Amino acid sequence: MRTASIFLFIFLFSVFPVNAQEEDGQSLTRPLLLQSYEPNTVGFTWDDNDVRYLDFKLSQMYPISHNGKFKTREEQGYRTYPYFTFTGRFGMYLDKRDSSPVIGKRFNPTLIFRRWLGSRENYLDVGYAHESNGQRINTLQSFQQLSSEFAANGENPEFARDYISRGWDYWELSWRYSRDGDNEKLSTYLKLKYFLNKGFLQGISEEYNEWENDTDGKKRKYVDGVTLLAKKVWDYDYRLLGKVKSAVEYTTGYKDVAEYNTYRLELTFAFRNIMGLHNLPIMVWGSRGYNSDLVDYYKDVNSWGISLEMRNYLDQI
Repeated sequence: MRTASIFLFIFLFSVFPVNAQEEDGQSLTRPLLLQSYEPNTVGFTWDDNDVRYLDFKLSQMYPISHNGKFKTREEQGYRTYPYFTFTGRFGMYLDKRDSSPVIGKRFNPTLIFRRWLGSRENYLDVGYAHESNGQRINTLQSFQQLSSEFAANGENPEFARDYISRGWDYWELSWRYSRDGDNEKLSTYLKLKYFLNKGFLQGISEEYNEWENDTDGKKRKYVDGVTLLAKKVWDYDYRLLGKVKSAVEYTTGYKDVAEYNTYRLELTFAFRNIMGLHNLPIMVWGSRGYNSDLVDYYKDVNSWGISLEMRNYLDQI
């Protein structure tokens, strides 16, 4: 538990938004280096095939050989700008498993090349990524051995599934377009992935194994690779509420498109002041479909949760 508490402290310290202005109110002129990539979140998740766990996601991006500032079309010419990104996800099983372990669920480094399309919120990204859960079991013998160890300790032998190794390299294409209205903003995304059977970093991909003997087993390309996402943010500005965001996401595979579908709905409320805490974005969400985590990517799972959603700037929720 002491290790888990230290981990939680470091996570919160690293992702809480920084003050982006000098004391005199002027914007910083220094390079914009470490930034949020995906939303950083911490909260509780319930999957209908698992016990409740504390769910962390840490996601950052860093510019390579440039200052990270938005460039206009005149300034950037025909250039694209490289970034290194990393997203990690971890589940902490507080009081639900012996010793409250922290289980690695996703490690996702990516090299992307970004071209801005008229504003800092409109862009096209092309990238090469590795994604895995950082686990070690890849044979039936090692899986059965760990299952027996859990059973001998009086725990559910199915917990051994969390340690089955999954890993892929993939090519990625992401497009974002945002439009501002009266006290609102609408952002739409198209994200495409192509999973490689053999990659530069992963080598041979590690996905469903025949020895798992699961009738639902299938390759990742059947359940992932095409994502449509729409986010809308309102300046609510009433009593405790500052902003409200809704997000709807749809994902399917590029093999047998629309055969295996995932739907996710998010509602984020940016509270102005709760017990002295300012600009506190609280998200409630639910999903039905696949990719609840990388081990169970091929299983149809219902999930829901509540999280604190953290970005560098409040208008990025």
